[in-house]
Amino acid sequence: MKKRILALLLAGLLTMSAASCVASGSQNDTDDGTENNQTTTTSDDETTTKNPTLEWTESDKTVYTTSSVKLRSAASTTGAEVTTIPKASELHCKRVSATWSEVEYNGQTGYVSNAYITDSDILGKTLTPVPGGSKTMYVTLKNQNLTIRLYASAEEFSDKIGYFSFGDEVKVVATGENWCRIEYTDKDGKVNNYYVNAAYLSDTKPTDPDDLTQYEHLFQPCTTADMYVMGPVWMRVAPSMNASQLVVLTKGTKVTVTKKGTTTDKITWYYGTAVLPPEKDGDPSRVFQGYVSASYLGDTVEAGKATLDDIIALYPPETFTKVNKTMYVTTESGGLWVRSTPDLDVEENKVGSLTVKAEVKVVATGNYNDNNWCIIEYTPLDGESGYYFVGAAKLTSDPNGEIVLTLDELLLKYSNFSAKGFTVVAKGTVNCYTSPATTATPATTLTAGTEVTVVAEETGSVVNLWYIVKTADGKLYFVAKDLFELKVAG
Repeated sequence: MKKRILALLLAGLLTMSAASCVASGSQNDTDDGTENNQTTTTSDDETTTKNPTLEWTESDKTVYTTSSVKLRSAASTTGAEVTTIPKASELHCKRVSATWSEVEYNGQTGYVSNAYITDSDILGKTLTPVPGGSKTMYVTLKNQNLTIRLYASAEEFSDKIGYFSFGDEVKVVATGENWCRIEYTDKDGKVNNYYVNAAYLSDTKPTDPDDLTQYEHLFQPCTTADMYVMGPVWMRVAPSMNASQLVVLTKGTKVTVTKKGTTTDKITWYYGTAVLPPEKDGDPSRVFQGYVSASYLGDTVEAGKATLDDIIALYPPETFTKVNKTMYVTTESGGLWVRSTPDLDVEENKVGSLTVKAEVKVVATGNYNDNNWCIIEYTPLDGESGYYFVGAAKLTSDPNGEIVLTLDELLLKYSNFSAKGFTVVAKGTVNCYTSPATTATPATTLTAGTEVTVVAEETGSVVNLWYIVKTADGKLYFVAKDLFELKVAG
C-alpha cells in the first residue's frame, strides 16, 4: 500500500510545475486569510488528479460558499486553480460526489470541496418581502439575547453581528419559516440587512413570560404525587421555556406535583415543590416551588435519563452545537470541575472532577452567559453516565495536556469567536495570552507598531473584547481589541 501511495504521489508531482507544487502542498483549499502551515495529508483519491474512484450523482441545484474557496480544474487539491470564489457566492451545482462538487461560477466550470459549500438558503432568497417594505416585530426570547447573524444560518461561518433583548423592536423587511431579514444599524453606524431566528419574533409586543395570570386558566389541580427528575432540568417561575429560571434540578430529585396543564405551544407542565439540601451544614433545607416540563419527570427514581438533545433543548437555540471530539484536561489547569449545568457560581452543580491529562469525549460546545463550555459524556462516582458541563478553556486535543493553539481548536473551544482575516497595528505595548483572560500570565508581548493578522474576532458575547491574532512567527494569541487599530492601506 505504501508503494502504491508513493507511486501515485510521484506521478502527480511529475505532471505539475515546481510552482504548482509549492502553491498546493502547504495550505488548505480555502483562501480566507488563515493559512495552514502544516502539510495537508490526503487520501489516494484526493492526490490523484482525475480522482477515478469518485462516484458522481447528477445535480441541478443552487449552493453557496461558506468561505472563500478555490475553484479547481479537477476534483482534487492538486487540480489547477481556475479562480478564487468569495464567501457567500451563489453557484450552480451540476454534479456531486462524497467530497467534491462540479459547479458553475461566473461562466466558469470547475470543482470545489464540499466542506466549503452549503445548499441552505443563506442569502435569504426564498424569504417573502414585507408588503410596504418593512414592519415592526418584537423579540420574544427572554433570559438570553437573540443573535443577529450576517447570513440566514446559525453555522459558524455566519458571523454574529449583535444582539436583541426581550421586547426589543425589530425592523423586518422579509419573513420566512426559519429566518427573517432585518434592517439593523451595526456598531460602526452602518445600516445593513442581517438575519434573526424567526421563531423569536412576534407581530405583537410580548407579555412577560413570568406573568402567571396568562397561564392560570390552563392549569388544573391534579392528584398530589411524588415524581422524579430524569435529567438536569430547570424549575421555572412560569410554564414557559422563556420564563425565568429558579433552580436546576438534578437527576433523581423528588418533585411533589399538585397542578398540571398544557400551554399554547403544546408543552405539558407540572407545578410542584422540590426540597433541596442546604447549601452548607447547619442551614435549613431549601424549598422551591415552580414549573417543570412534564417530559423530564418520571414516576420512579430510575425512570430513564435525558438525551443530549434534551440537554441542548434546555437552552436557547444556537447556544450549543454538537461535535464529536476526544480531548484532554490541560496540565496547567490543575484539574477540572464537572458540573450538571453551565454555571460557574452554583456550588451544588459540581458532580465530580477530572485530573490533568484525563481523556473526555466532547459531544457539544457553546457559549452560555459569556462563558465557553463543552458538554461531555461522564459518569459521576455516585451516579450513572450522562451529559455534563466543563469549562472549554481547560481542554486540549493534546494527550499530554499541553495547550494547542491552532485556529481550528480555538474556534471549537471558543464558539463566541468567528474566523476573520485582516491586519491590525498595535497602538502600544500589548500583552498576548493563550486564553481570553487578562488574569492569566502573558505568553509574550508586542511592541507599538507591530502588525499582526486577526484570524478570529469575538462576536458572540454581549461585550466583544478579544481578537485571536497570528504573529510574524505564525503563532496564535488572544489580545485585547482596544489596543489595536486597523492598518491603513496605501
